[in-house]
Amino acid sequence: MTSIRMKNDDPDVACSGGEKVSMTRRNFMRSLVSGAVAAGGLLALHGAVIEPRWLEVTWHEISVSGLPVHLDGFVIAHLTDLHIHRFGHLEGQVIQALVDCKPDLVVMTGDMVESFRDLDAFVQFLEELAPLGVESVATLGNWEHSTVGLIEKVQEIYDDYDVRLLINEGMRLASGLEVAGTDDGSTGNADLGATLAGVSTEPGRIFLTHAPGIFYAQQVYDMPFDLVLAGHTHGGQVRLGSWRPVTSGHYVAGYYDTMLGRAYVSRGIGTTNLPVRLMCRPELPIFTLVRA
Repeated sequence: MTSIRMKNDDPDVACSGGEKVSMTRRNFMRSLVSGAVAAGGLLALHGAVIEPRWLEVTWHEISVSGLPVHLDGFVIAHLTDLHIHRFGHLEGQVIQALVDCKPDLVVMTGDMVESFRDLDAFVQFLEELAPLGVESVATLGNWEHSTVGLIEKVQEIYDDYDVRLLINEGMRLASGLEVAGTDDGSTGNADLGATLAGVSTEPGRIFLTHAPGIFYAQQVYDMPFDLVLAGHTHGGQVRLGSWRPVTSGHYVAGYYDTMLGRAYVSRGIGTTNLPVRLMCRPELPIFTLVRA
């Protein structure tokens, strides 16, 4: 009897039961790669389309010892890094959030515009803000310093809409709240000494600045502010683990103890360089002052 042995020339067919183990492994790897590509595409879509337009309103209660009774419950809305180019969906969300939370004060801490091209959109934003009838103050950011003559135009627009621009100075509001605001520190224009000169030491005081780098100063302030607000960092804008490409250093987002008092660094509204946000939504923080 002749014995016949079949030769298997298919390298993807295994000897055990004729199963295509190698082919199964190859298909698995292909599926894995395809899944990774799809996930990456969804992540890119989320970062470029969804998250930059997905506003998060955060609420904070600030306990102040000795706060005057009439300031108990005083609400402050903090706008920073608007980087407006047109009045769109995100800006509409900001206005609606302000309508809903009914702040007593709106503060804007710089980088509201980047160039002369943005001024019409910024005017439209302030037009939408004006009917709220809310007292507003502002400081400058690095982008307002980026183009010669831009600060003067921004100042004119603020004046038209009764927004007080603080440039290394302090003032007492009609409510009795004391506000101090610096020029932008990242461009070397902040003058802390001038800003603090003559500022009241009574409870009910806030400090405004654009870039939190000023917190690295070694000067110790004997009477810390009840609330210190800054922006500039965008919270990193993209957060993948410890990678936060838009910022570096200690002050990124959230609360910090500084020589000026308890500070909050906002993630801001807009984007810079690339219109992308990932794991770092636009933020509108709302602060309520309460008597300790």
